[in-house]
Amino acid sequence: MNADYIEFSELANTNDQSQCIHLITYGCMNVDYLEFNPLANVDDQSCNIVAVYGCTDSTAFNYDYTANSDDESCYPIITGCTAEDADRLSPCW
Repeated sequence: MNADYIEFSELANTNDQSQCIHLITYGCMNVDYLEFNPLANVDDQSCNIVAVYGCTDSTAFNYDYTANSDDESCYPIITGCTAEDADRLSPCW
């Protein structure tokens, strides 16, 4: 009979001593949105921004300017010689 719980029944008029175990937690319940709340059990229509996963570090080799959620896929930029015929004795031109 407690309206703060999902098990609440507005038709109930007598407490049967059953356990109310699911406290209502409002939030975005869609995992595809930035506002997703894994604890939410009642959707409050707060989902607004679609999550775009990718590298969000602008100094990384694979930076994705369209990403708004980092997926830990960033690769650092490593500078150096890329000539296949170069070795440690001959310079890389």
